[in-house]
Amino acid sequence: ALLRPVIDATRKVPKAFTQVIVILPKGVTATGQTVEGVDLVVVDTLGHAADAYPPAAKGFPVVVVRPDGVVGAVVGGEDGLKKYIESVFV
Repeated sequence: ALLRPVIDATRKVPKAFTQVIVILPKGVTATGQTVEGVDLVVVDTLGHAADAYPPAAKGFPVVVVRPDGVVGAVVGGEDGLKKYIESVFV
């Protein structure tokens, strides 16, 4: 339920500039899982993503990685992502 608005927010950016990857926490099975609008679903089996990007106070962290591989932003959910997109793609 929390994921859909974030995925929808990425649609405001040209597809050539986006790739949506969902990282599930360790212990969750993702075999064969697909989500509409998501390019890749992976499981954080060793907990590295959870350690680096702990859950935000509300919802979950959204990590924006630029095309050059640099983290552009770590924002909290849909509202944070929308603000980031508006500031970059004006």
